Amino acid sequence: MSHELEVDKIIVGDRFRKLYRDIDTLGASLAKYGLLHPIVVDRSNNLIAGGRRLTAARSIGWLRIPVTYRDEIDPLTARELELEENIQRDDLEWGERVALVAEIDRIKRLLYGSDTSHQASVGWDMADTALSMGVSQPTISRDLMVARMIAICPSIAQAPDRKAAMKLFDKELEDMERELAIRRQTLRDPGFSCGDSLVLVKDIPDASIDLILTDPPYGTNIDNMNLGALDKPHFADTLDSLRGIAPDLRRVLKPDAHAYFFCGILVMRETLDILEAAGFHPDPIHLVWIKTTAGLVDFSYRYPDYWEPILYCHIGSSGRRLSRHRPNVFTYPSVPSDERTNIAQKPVELLCDIISMSTQEGEIVYDPFAASGSTLVAAKQMNRKYIGSEQDRDQYNAGLLRLVPPTPLPDPDLNEEDEEAPCS
Repeated sequence: MSHELEVDKIIVGDRFRKLYRDIDTLGASLAKYGLLHPIVVDRSNNLIAGGRRLTAARSIGWLRIPVTYRDEIDPLTARELELEENIQRDDLEWGERVALVAEIDRIKRLLYGSDTSHQASVGWDMADTALSMGVSQPTISRDLMVARMIAICPSIAQAPDRKAAMKLFDKELEDMERELAIRRQTLRDPGFSCGDSLVLVKDIPDASIDLILTDPPYGTNIDNMNLGALDKPHFADTLDSLRGIAPDLRRVLKPDAHAYFFCGILVMRETLDILEAAGFHPDPIHLVWIKTTAGLVDFSYRYPDYWEPILYCHIGSSGRRLSRHRPNVFTYPSVPSDERTNIAQKPVELLCDIISMSTQEGEIVYDPFAASGSTLVAAKQMNRKYIGSEQDRDQYNAGLLRLVPPTPLPDPDLNEEDEEAPCS
């Protein structure tokens, strides 16, 4: 709740700062936009927080100023006040100050909304944090960057100063890049291959696969979609790969086995034609995955869909029985954007559910378009054998790291004698 109080009645105690930077700029902002956040006082009109705002208000001749009494504020605002008071201490180590700046910025955005529009007076952004603390925006930017570095690599907080911490982080990053490069060269999984599935499938014996579970590339006009830079697809916008491999998929599948194909809604009829031409028998009751993110459509002309069809097929006149009674609707949340390595990544829990319906432990699951290996990860969790392939090198590397947890690399600074020396 906001009140108004005469500025001359506000008591500024000795523990508050007497000198504030950039008062003229803040005063100009107050004159133009008003006071966005009231100062805080106690019931005796002692100033608790907002000394810089009060000074700026006095400098432009304000007689009254919006205030909030401390006993009226919510816990989040109370946390804001605590942080603002702590940041004024002179005995803070550089790491403590960086952490406080990052926390203040985070709390401000929670309280007042994060500004992602880059428009004046819309939410809270880095410039507001700098203005509220009386420092330059580049200073805040560097502090927030170093805070993120510490979150990634906590050991750099032990550096003597911020500059040294940034150098140490660069070294840690080089070490991590070196480690990843070595792991990509040394990790191997006999069930997962990097290469063209249309070529690699030729090495799989006839009638040897117990289940095909795959999400093949399909045409959905991907090139015209408004996708973020991190969500650019790693696959081609075409059904040609499925058309080329479908006869071999029928060849390698056991006569009573099942096959599941994730499918684009807009190309379902064409996908069915490809599978039927290769000798598959798609069940007339398709499976439905209910997800939590919209499918790829031209949003200017169509409603986004929150479901995806899965074509359930066999090649014999009567396939094996399903393991249990289950409806054809599978409800699983999409893989969060900050956890997936490609835009089409399917949740492992969904894939485990499907695998459990059509296979037994020890049987072989095949995914010719494995991407980052979600189907193979699911098969491994379900104690099934697996065969998979992926042509995109980055996706293949990501899949290897999921399938083969790397062992720690030896410290390059230790020699063999150090490693073999007995413990004292």
